[in-house]
Formats: sequence, C-alpha cells, structure tokens
Amino acid sequence: MSKVDFVADKPRPLEDFIAVTGLKFWHAKKCFERFGGYAPALASFAQSYPSLPKNYFDRRQVLRATKSRINKELELIYRRARWIRNQLGENVERVWAVYYTYPTLSTESRFAALPKKCLRNVRYREPSHFTGPFFEMPTFWEAEMGGEAFFIYFDKEVFERSRFALREKLEQWVSTAVLHRGAVRYLDAHDLDEKTVRLIINDANKTFVHPDHRNKFVAFLAAMYNELEIYEQSMSFLSGLFMLVLTEEETASVLRFLLNVKMPSHWSMDVVAFSSAAVLVENFLQVPFLEGKSVRTGEYANLHSRLQSIMNILCVNVVNVNELFGFLGLLIKENPTVSFSGNRVSL
Repeated sequence: MSKVDFVADKPRPLEDFIAVTGLKFWHAKKCFERFGGYAPALASFAQSYPSLPKNYFDRRQVLRATKSRINKELELIYRRARWIRNQLGENVERVWAVYYTYPTLSTESRFAALPKKCLRNVRYREPSHFTGPFFEMPTFWEAEMGGEAFFIYFDKEVFERSRFALREKLEQWVSTAVLHRGAVRYLDAHDLDEKTVRLIINDANKTFVHPDHRNKFVAFLAAMYNELEIYEQSMSFLSGLFMLVLTEEETASVLRFLLNVKMPSHWSMDVVAFSSAAVLVENFLQVPFLEGKSVRTGEYANLHSRLQSIMNILCVNVVNVNELFGFLGLLIKENPTVSFSGNRVSL
C-alpha cells in the first residue's frame, strides 16, 4: 500500500496492522481494539516500539521494509488528528476516540465546528514581524546580549557555543508535541481584554530592550492567550526561553502540549518555567570582564550573586533542576497522547 493508496480517515482491517508492524496476532489485536482501529493503533505502536519486548513480534525484521510506509502513513494520520482537534477543541484522548467517526475534511464545515473561544470578535491577520528564533534576528545580540539587558548579562561567546545544545534539547520537546503543531493565529491585541494586554506588554518590556523584540513577544503572547485562554508569567518565562532558538510555531506546539500533559497538581507550569529559566541562567550567566571599569564590574558581580541566590532558593532548595528535566522526560515518554522521535520508527 503506497502513500497514494492510504486514506487517513478510512478504517483498515486488523490484518493490515499485523502486516505493517510484524506483531503477533494476540498483541496486535489487543492494541487494535484498545485504541479503536488502525490509525490510533499505529500511532500508539510508533510511540511504544522502542520498549516493546522481542517476543511481541512474529516478524520484527519486517519493520526494516515497512518503516518508510509507516512514517508516510503517520504523517497523514497526524494531519487528520490535528484537524479534528482544531475543530473540536478537545483533548487528545477525545481526538483519538472520534478519529474514524468524525466527519471528513471534505464534508464538514470548518467554521461551524469551531469551539466558541475561536468565534470571538477578533481580527486575525498575517504576522508583520519575524516569526523565527530571536537568535536569528540581526539586532538581537547587540541590543539584548551586549550588556544592555535589564536583568542578566550574557557572555556572547559562551552563549554562541551553547545555543546549539539548547536547540537540541528543546527539539525533543518539539518532536514530542507534534500532535499539537499548527499555525499561530495572530490578531490585533487591542481586541483582547485590556488588563491582560497590559500584563503582556509589561512582561515584554521587562524581558527585552529592543522595540522589535518586544513587539514580536507581545504579538506571540497575545495570540497564545487568545487561543489557550490563559496567561501567566510562567507562560512568558517559557516562551522567552523557547523562542531564543525555536520558531514561534514550534514554541506554540510546546505550550499546547504542556497544557495537555497530565501532571500532578503540584507540578505546575510555574515550577517548569522557573526551573527552565534556572537552566538558562546556570549555563550562560557570566560575570563580564570589563577592562578599566571596576565599578561597573562590581555592579555586575553583585547582580550575578543576587541571581545565583534566587536560583538557589527556587531551584536547588525547592527542586533539583536535573531531576526535574529527568522527570519531565519520563513523563513525556509515558504519556499516551504523544509519540516518540517525531513519529519516526527508529531501527
């Protein structure tokens, strides 16, 4: 069966699932019935594959021949799943539950199915700003990283060496949040409630110096507030960190994912945000060497000391940063609503 032959919203028999995965009949049947058909079962299989025992398979080697087909089918499956989720505004479990019963893209009116929050009287528009990572903006280093930033002095050389590691780490989150990937719907911020917009603008002004960077941040956070119907400083923390090296669409997918992860109540987004910020500070905060400016250096040293104290209180005495990220990694792997390695089966 080629990509052309595969229709994402058309149910397929158990025999096709066995043929493409190489699973034994009993294990394939159990997965097929539990998740409600071929497409949800294949998505679950892709997520679980690395941890499946060898005795679950009759023909494990078949995956070497079918992995390309699986990846192509998963692209179509997840495209439909994202479409359903955008229509219903439901959680991921509900999307998979109605995967085969929900009307097809060609027969259903998209507007009629939009959740109420998407029918607000707002004016959507194309972005007028650069939507890529902050680090790719030509003005970013000079304005924000040259000693002018309000809170933190970043050593450019150290950050330049380390930003690729930051991108690599956050790409794992982006891959995990693939089901939540979708375009950011920008709008006129004046259409939102004035109090929240003031908070967003205030956070942007505290975070960035250059007006282009502030405007970019405000536009993104306003779009996320309109979509998610929530805004708090932790969202600003996370967005600012992720947008250093991720596009706005990638950052949005991670925020959507975090709001759908089943965490214990005490693992709030605030904890994740402060700890993420701590990782940034711990790795990149440098006491600058400013020749002939001993007083200025002393001021920076005092700032460095105060920040270290804050981070110790927030993230050492309260929660260990490395353990937190380890916990989140395990949570992501065990969460039944997501896939592994960007839906790619690795052999």
